[in-house]
Amino acid sequence: MHHSTPLHDKLVASRTVTEILNHINPVIESVSAALRNLKDEPIKAARFANSVRVSLKLASTSAGVKTMEVGSIDASDVARTAGRDASKTQYREVTDTTGLDTSEIRGHIDAAKTLSTLNGSLKDLNVAYQILLSEAFKPVSSAKTAARAVVAAIREANELRKQLMTRAAAVSAKMPKEHLTRCAQAAKIIKTHVDSSQYSAITVTHFIASRVGSVVNYQSFVNIKDFTTEDGFVYPIYIVVLTTSIDVNSGQTVIYLTSLQDVKAPGTFPFGTQIKSPSAMRSSLARLMAIDGHATFGDRRPVGRTTDQLRKTSALGLRTVKIGGKNMEISDGVRVSNNKIYVRLVEGLSPKERTAAINELVSIVSSMYRSGPSVVKNKNAITYRAVRGRQNREWLEFSILPSRGSKAGQMTLKRINEVAVMLGMDESQKRALISAIK
Repeated sequence: MHHSTPLHDKLVASRTVTEILNHINPVIESVSAALRNLKDEPIKAARFANSVRVSLKLASTSAGVKTMEVGSIDASDVARTAGRDASKTQYREVTDTTGLDTSEIRGHIDAAKTLSTLNGSLKDLNVAYQILLSEAFKPVSSAKTAARAVVAAIREANELRKQLMTRAAAVSAKMPKEHLTRCAQAAKIIKTHVDSSQYSAITVTHFIASRVGSVVNYQSFVNIKDFTTEDGFVYPIYIVVLTTSIDVNSGQTVIYLTSLQDVKAPGTFPFGTQIKSPSAMRSSLARLMAIDGHATFGDRRPVGRTTDQLRKTSALGLRTVKIGGKNMEISDGVRVSNNKIYVRLVEGLSPKERTAAINELVSIVSSMYRSGPSVVKNKNAITYRAVRGRQNREWLEFSILPSRGSKAGQMTLKRINEVAVMLGMDESQKRALISAIK
């Protein structure tokens, strides 16, 4: 799973500064020319920060600046996205395209495609810069001069990328109203279920990603900046992407959802999972974020019991339980912390005994939160992971989630991790596998 541009191997194989410059100069020249020729006609991206109410101030080709508000999602919003004969809980499968402006979108699509090429150029420029600064080229006096030229090109490429991102952003007149509504809904779900302390800002940018025949693909990026997971890992940017594909002749509409752990150009990655309703969007979001390792998502339910209550009134407080007809010691500690249950496994378990102990503890926790007359209405998903505590003791960390999507995502991530270990994958290869299955 080696992901490199065609120029990468040539740069790595270069033995002189002249060779490197011969390979990289065409890239530098193309970036500089594109930046010079780019007309100064900004199309402002539709975006918002830390709010579900979206104020979209977008350049219009005919009537100056237009402002539009996308309010909070309520019953009337959902009703507007439902087909005449469909349930209000289902998204419309056919869009009324009579008022949809599909003119002059070629420029937006071209900008999105150019972004993909530019991303490759940036990778090549960074590779060239690192090589010029390496120990192998340290004695070569011209290497520093060449490195400065490459740095200047990287700055130009980043500026070009910034302007292209702005140009690729779709104007409001060319975005389907239903797509904007669904996008606001996705942002609201994220904002509701991710604690505000875990990110610095949430912004949304809209694009016209591509057109294939009569099908136009509208794409929105919900950007979560400085996203911090429960494990303390910080993603500078985490992106949820909503795509609406519309056949402008028939109005046939398909909606997709996926996620990215770094910035990619619109239309250059798989659209992801098809979604057909608000509830499916919620479940798909939970699944995607769980696969990406964000177990914080999913509206985690409170435990509803104290540590003392678990020890005294539940089977989790028992040191010995009967498994397979015989008494077995499986745990010697339990506590509640931050809406999670922690159960400490006894030491010295064989692999087979550990599996049996985990299965028993999962069964105990599941029965505690799935019993009673309201089991159908309030069915929970129980997720767990093994963590290490003091003296390197192993604990099981349980979360109680109302979302089947979170459970499905964590199960998928568990399988991916198992495959990655079996195949000896490194982190970049594992991330590529995760992206491929989403």
